[in-house]
Order: sequence, then C-alpha cells, then structure tokens
Amino acid sequence: MEITAFFQTAPLWNHWQNANSMITDGMIKPTVDNTSMYTRRITMEMYTRFVPGVHIGSSGRSSFFIIRVPAIRPTEQIMMELYPEIYSCIGCNACTKACTQNLNVMQYIAYAQRGEFEKCAEESFDCVSCGCCSVRCPAGISHPMVGLLARRLTGKYIAPEAKHLTERVEEIHKGAYDELIEQIMQKPMTEMQELYNNREIEK
Repeated sequence: MEITAFFQTAPLWNHWQNANSMITDGMIKPTVDNTSMYTRRITMEMYTRFVPGVHIGSSGRSSFFIIRVPAIRPTEQIMMELYPEIYSCIGCNACTKACTQNLNVMQYIAYAQRGEFEKCAEESFDCVSCGCCSVRCPAGISHPMVGLLARRLTGKYIAPEAKHLTERVEEIHKGAYDELIEQIMQKPMTEMQELYNNREIEK
C-alpha cells in the first residue's frame, strides 16, 4: 500500500501532512491535537518507520514527539529523556509472555535502562513491532520503539562500519540493481521463497 494512501484514512492524514513541521533538529516538540492518544501514537510510530532519520519518543502516556536521529547520541541519559516510562517497569514480565517472536522483552528493556544499547539491539533484533507487549504493559512502555532506538543508535554510532555494505547502498542509490529487482518482483512466490531459503548468508 502506498504510504500516502495509508495515511489518507482520517484522522491520520492530517498527522502525516503536518509531521514535517513537528520535526526539529535536536529539539523535542510535542504533538498536540484532539484525536485519541492511541491514534497519535500509532501515527507517529508509523511515520518514524517510513521516514529515514526520525524517531518517536514519549513523555508518559499522553505526549509524543518525533526527533531527528542525528540530533541524539548513545549517551547514558538518552533513554531517560526519550522513554522515561521504561523506569516505571514493575518486572511483571507480561511483555515477554505476550511476545509473538518469543523474545525476552523485559530483558532488553533492562538493557535499555542501563544504557547497554548494543545488548538491547541484539536482544530485540527479531522484533516485528506488532505491539502485543505494549498492549499488556501496565507501565505504558512502547517496547518496540525502545528496541528500535537501540538498534538505530547501535548501527549509527557503536557498530563498526561495514564498508562493503556502504558500497552496496551507494550502488543501489545509483540504480545498479533496478533491473534485477524488477525481475525478482515478477517471479512467482514459490520461486522467491526458494531464492530466499537458499540465499548466501554472510558469516
């Protein structure tokens, strides 16, 4: 589905059109409107997944904001600033029990609390952001977004640069694989599954 088509479903479309005006370099700007908290949260979280370089944060249960990733660093206090609710975790483990990927969700939240971004990123790597953990959480933690921030910070600032990956991204931007991608998109699903299951995996 086209991104704009998805957000044209009211009342999300107004959020999408105005989202750029809410992004600032290094400044936190709350979203203010009359729609439900749930609608705001889902809209902003979807926005940060589709638009490179921005990330959502929250202030308790009632205020959400988006911020540019280059404006933040993997400091000890960044999780406290963007996701203060993680320190309200009561250790009930409802998030882990609800996880559809069988992840140890409470553990990666503990890593986030301690500023261990690399461990948080690894533990949350297989998260599909279904939100089942957040629905069960009595503290109102947005676990998928905490994990996503840890992975973004790890990839940008902590993990060593993979030069071959940088080169491949440049090639993609130049259109070197456009024809190949188009050919793959035309293949039947069974053949695509076969290609995926037998792909070369870097060790």
